Amino acid sequence: MSGTAIPRLPGGVPGLGHALALRRDPFGLLLRARAWGDVVEIGVGPRPVYVINSPRVIRQILVSDAAHYDKGSLFEKASAVLGNGVVTSSGEFHRQQRRLIHPAFQSTRIPLYAEVMTALAEELSQAWQPGRHLRMDAEMHRLTITTAARTLFSSRLADHAVTEIQHSLPVFLSTITARALSPVPLLEKLPTPGNRRFARARQRMLRAVLSVIDDYRAVGGDQGDLLSMLLAARDADSGRAMPREQVYDEAVTFMVAASESTATALSWAFHYLGNHRAVEERVRREVRDCLGERAAARHGDLPRLARLRQVLHEVLRLHPLALLPRRALQDVEVDGRHYPRGTQFFISPHALHRDRRHYAAPADFDPDRWAPDRAPHIDPETYLPFGVGRHGCLGESFAWSSMTITLATLLNRFSFTPVPGHRIREVMAGTSRPCHLPMIVHPC
Repeated sequence: MSGTAIPRLPGGVPGLGHALALRRDPFGLLLRARAWGDVVEIGVGPRPVYVINSPRVIRQILVSDAAHYDKGSLFEKASAVLGNGVVTSSGEFHRQQRRLIHPAFQSTRIPLYAEVMTALAEELSQAWQPGRHLRMDAEMHRLTITTAARTLFSSRLADHAVTEIQHSLPVFLSTITARALSPVPLLEKLPTPGNRRFARARQRMLRAVLSVIDDYRAVGGDQGDLLSMLLAARDADSGRAMPREQVYDEAVTFMVAASESTATALSWAFHYLGNHRAVEERVRREVRDCLGERAAARHGDLPRLARLRQVLHEVLRLHPLALLPRRALQDVEVDGRHYPRGTQFFISPHALHRDRRHYAAPADFDPDRWAPDRAPHIDPETYLPFGVGRHGCLGESFAWSSMTITLATLLNRFSFTPVPGHRIREVMAGTSRPCHLPMIVHPC
């Protein structure tokens, strides 16, 4: 590297650098790094990694110079779980897969998926009993896993796979980030109970999903679901379909991404609304004005739920993607300094969204900052809940539909009170997931 000296974050351990701190308290480490400057060096193992805190430099890496980077070693570790799906792949293969998958998330398909979202949200609202104590994080993960599975597989041919996914996918979700951040990769190969549980879950998922892929191919036709779109996709140049194993990788990638991000956002939304009664009541009035006599929200309601979307925007500001790693594929210039090929960079939307240079009172829950008179003053380069550029989230519109329909449907019937005295702990799982979020359900 050339140029003026870059500050190094204190507190590294010889040989491991900040790897242990990154695993134990990733949010704290990334927020501390932000205070040291726009580019800060940390150690992950014996090699340096550069944490980028400037919106201008972030855009350079993610957008204008995106072709000069891949996703780095953390995503290579995640590929052991997710395979070579669109989230973990890079380069020309990623661009090819993105083109193939994009039609599955076009605006004409989202209303079909929204019918599943509406049905499952209404079913859940009817199942909850007033006065019951719920683990809201667990409830939202169960719901979003089922939603992801049912939008991927709508045919009755897949009933057995949906059941298997409901049991096995939580093991994936609890494993991916821990493996990616592990400073000692050999730990993943030890015959520990957790590693054995993961291996069994992965094998069951593989068998179940591949069997559905084979059944769909045998029957043919469009079932109105995501799997039908994946199977129908053809490369524009060769006309070839995706190989069976690649369809599997994309299916599992979708289920992990769709269930984790939406469950986390919904869990935090209920937490904040339960602690901000005036906001909750304003949103509920909007929901009831929109839905009228209907119990559940539909896709067509989304444009009329502006206050609810402000809540979700604020939740995604406070709890977005935690980390976007990038690795230089060639010698690069970043912020006037030269870095050699192989240099790794960390970009943290979590830290960016909590920078007081960009947001007043950044730690506060303030949905009104997204109101029409205030939102235009927010620099869009400082808000990256779904990433940006060639690796931005393909399923963003899917996620917005799922979050909005679910939150509106449940708020239409219930209010939620936090269990007194319980302290919420954040854990990194792609996003900043709440660990054990108990709440009490009340009719309204």
